[in-house]
Amino acid sequence: MNWLTTSLRNKIIALLLAALGAVIASGLFGFSAGYRGFETFRNLSETVIAQSADTLIIQAEFKEQVQEWKNVLIRSHDRKSLDERWSKFIKQEKTVREQATKLAGEIGDPAAKDLLRRFLAAHEQMGRKYAQGRDAFAAAGFAVKAGDAAVKGMDREPTELLAQASALMRKSATESTAQEIASANRQLTGSLIAMAVISLLAMLVCWQVVLSNVLRPIGEALRFTRTI
Repeated sequence: MNWLTTSLRNKIIALLLAALGAVIASGLFGFSAGYRGFETFRNLSETVIAQSADTLIIQAEFKEQVQEWKNVLIRSHDRKSLDERWSKFIKQEKTVREQATKLAGEIGDPAAKDLLRRFLAAHEQMGRKYAQGRDAFAAAGFAVKAGDAAVKGMDREPTELLAQASALMRKSATESTAQEIASANRQLTGSLIAMAVISLLAMLVCWQVVLSNVLRPIGEALRFTRTI
């Protein structure tokens, strides 16, 4: 290590290289933290945010199912037309049930999972009531009021449960996204602060080395020459 202790230039170069290495390490840490944040956000987009979007899709499909029931009442005038409209209703009912069952099995939030399971139970009960309503509608000579009265209010509970699950998933997605952004910002800010502190310390140490090895000896030499 004689090259370091015997040469001022070597000391300054060594200090600058050490500082540069520390700054690069801080920068790499910041980059790594940012990349991890990106990966986490991507995974979040593939799970919570996607599942939140799925609840909106199920809501739309469920509204379509309710509309299909209205079509059964409005457009069925005989047994043949009733069977045609009812088959479309059943198909839409199956779509809603399959999508909700799939999401309930995938979702991680316990509260949202419970809401979806309650929705499925209410949806199944609603389906039985709609079947009774179809029979009442046909028995009354395809009178709309008879079919409507048989199922009045049956879609209210599943609609509310599905709306609650959707709102809860949107809230969860928003909060998770905000947390990941805040975490990435903290890590990036910490990295920038570390780089600034290291750079400042390096300048202070270099100044101290120059002061101790150059400026002070020169000052002492000047004072000595004045005494001669």
